[in-house]
Formats: sequence, structure tokens, C-alpha cells
Amino acid sequence: MTPAPKLLTLLLALPLAATSLHAQSGPTVVFNDNFDVGAAPTFSNDADAPTDKLWNRNSSTSFTAVLSNDAGGPLAASGNSALLTLSGTGTTQFKELNTSYTELSLAVGEKLEARFTLRLVSPSPLHNKNDQIRVVLGNVTGSGTVGTGYAVEIGTGTATASTQFKYRSGSAAGSGSTSFLGTHTFYGINDYLAHNVIYSITRTSDTEVTLSYQLDGNPAASVLTTTGVTAGTPSAFDRFGITAAQGPFAYRIDDLQLVKSSAIPSDTDSDGLDDNWETLNFGSLTAQDGTGDPDADLATNEQEETAGSNPNNALSTPADTDADGLPDTWETTHFGNLTQNGTGDADGDLATNAAEFAANTDPSGTDGLLSWPDTDSDTLNDAWEVRYFTSIADPSSTPESNPDGDAFTNKQENDGLSDRRAAKSSAMRAG
Repeated sequence: MTPAPKLLTLLLALPLAATSLHAQSGPTVVFNDNFDVGAAPTFSNDADAPTDKLWNRNSSTSFTAVLSNDAGGPLAASGNSALLTLSGTGTTQFKELNTSYTELSLAVGEKLEARFTLRLVSPSPLHNKNDQIRVVLGNVTGSGTVGTGYAVEIGTGTATASTQFKYRSGSAAGSGSTSFLGTHTFYGINDYLAHNVIYSITRTSDTEVTLSYQLDGNPAASVLTTTGVTAGTPSAFDRFGITAAQGPFAYRIDDLQLVKSSAIPSDTDSDGLDDNWETLNFGSLTAQDGTGDPDADLATNEQEETAGSNPNNALSTPADTDADGLPDTWETTHFGNLTQNGTGDADGDLATNAAEFAANTDPSGTDGLLSWPDTDSDTLNDAWEVRYFTSIADPSSTPESNPDGDAFTNKQENDGLSDRRAAKSSAMRAG
């Protein structure tokens, strides 16, 4: 088995009591809330759903939290999700939604992991700046707040989105003192798709923890280290909180699961799979082994574990861990990350990323928009021809033609991505 890619991690010096090395027999689900339980799901702890949680919300007229279906959106099939909306503008708000669970302590070698789905809803277009969604694992110090804890701030917006780690005391999700712990410029969110987020805290020694963040199974390949936090840092946790920085801004969260497990790889049944990974994906150590392929994608469970792909999703393979139809290596070569998908058009040339991949053209726009699929070799972008002529075989779709009579040929309009049907839409760039 080849080593898994490194996570974006942060080592912090902590004043924790000495503890012997401890490994659990398997992961423990602390809680699991998909916002769909009960006859009429609410943010309350519904009596007919033992895994449901009571959620607290800042009492502010500028912050609302409702359960609803993401009708027409990428989370529609999952039932309800929590829609969080900040209506205020111009000031940093950080209004929070949080929930509590039975306090747990992390021994050396143990990890607490928050897994959830996140999607941006508005504004449209996104702000041209680096806003943040702050996710906190903490220990409560006062009513209605997450308290002292560790936060990852996920960058959003059309500006370069950076991810930051912070230690907060007081109200970890809202007001309170902050110690900045490090930043990374990759793996923010700048679209309206549904993204899988994993944020974890691992106690690696008596005096250190590691914070890790993954977006869509895509860990960054760098390590940030600090020893600046030495006082008041928690080793026990009982709250999860999520909040956004500024309005107007809306986002959804769904399928939140908190899992405590051993961070020390173990394979007690000698089947080639880490016990924690096996239990989380298959529910037990007996359902599958390393040679199995339950999703029939021709990749074994051992290959999927090594790559970080989903062994229960045939679209998620070692070559395409985020199941978007684009090989991961192609995405990272052209975009530097896995945040694009097959239906996107990163360079705005009318050709989808999937079409650019199939044609072996550049989808990133670094070539000045002049690289696109051209299967009939007429120097015209296939996607431009289909949009304005319905078919690439249309006899009017030749480079030298000028069907709208605006003094620009199809080739010039094509290179400028302008509308050949309207004379008022002249070429943005003569080619």
C-alpha cells in the first residue's frame, strides 16, 4: 500500500496532562444529524430520533437558520439541510449555529473528526473577496457559545480563497480572543456546488495536537507548525459550531457526523485495510476485505483506501477521487486543486471542462481562451458553433462567413466569443 497524501496540518504545543498511548478498538460515532429525523424535523432534539441533536442559534435579526430542502440545488436529494443566512452588510458578524454532545477527552493517538456537506447559496455572484465560514470544535465556557476551541476558517469568494487555522478563547465561533495559527491558499470554495468537508483534531503526544482539513477528499501537501499557543488550550470537547463572517451571505450544511477514533493505523483482521477506515465505510470489520470491490468500479478496497476515494461510490475511483468525471491528475495539473468539475467552464470559452479533457485542450484560460475542442478542424470552437449554429456541421459555420453582417467573420467572432447572430455583438478580439 502506498502512503496516503499528507493533510494540511498544524502542530500546536499544549499543556496537556501526560497520557499513555491509547488506541480504540474502532471508531465511535459521537453523533450523526442529517436534519431529516422526526415526523416534522426541527432544530430541537426530537424524541423519536435518538441521534438527533438540539441546535442553538444566535438571537439576531440579521441571522436566520431554517430546515428546508435545497429544491433544484445539489443537496435536493438528501432531504432537509440547514440553511443559514446572514442578512446584514458591511460588518463582521460571525453569527453561529452550534450543538453540544457528551464531553470527551482525547488520549494520545486519538482523533475527533467532523464530517459534513457544505454548499454556498448566495450572493450571486460571490463576493470578490475572501470571506470565511468558520468551523469550530470546542469546549463550552458559557451559554449559547462554542467556547474555547480550535477553528478552521474555509475561504469563500472569487478572490483567492485561503484556509486558516485559529485558536479561540471565549466564544470560539463568535466574539472572543484569537490566536492566528497559520494559513494555506488552497482548497477554499468559489462555487455553488456541494462539497464534502472533513475537519479533525488528533492528539499526537502529551503536548501536541494536529489539526487537519480536507475538501472533497483533497488534502493539501504542506505542513504548518507553531508553538505559540501554550495556555488554556482544551484537550476535551463537547461543542460543534459553524458560522460565517459577513452578510449578505447564505450557505447550507447537511449530514453532519462527529467521529472519535484511533489515529494509529491498525489492521487487527489482517485484511489489508485500516480498521477505522473499514468500519466507517462498511460498518464492521467482516463485511469487506482489501481485495473486495463493493461498488464494482474495478478498484479494490485497498486501492481506494490508499487513494482516498469512496469504496461505495462507483464514480469515485483512485483516478477520480472526487467523482466529478475528471482525472485528479488532470485537474491538479490545470487548476492546482480538485474544486472544478466536469460541467464547469473555468476559462469561460463555452466548452465544459469535460469537453476540454476529452479534446486534450487547456481548460484554465492561461492560453488566452484560444484552446478549445475543434473536432472538425475548422479553427472554430465546437461549443461556440453549437451555441450559435446548433451544429458544427451547419454550412454557415465556416471561419470566413459573416452571417450577421457586422464586418467580423465567424473566426473573429469565435475568437472573441461574441454572438455571430447579432450585428451589435462584435468581436471582442480580432483573431
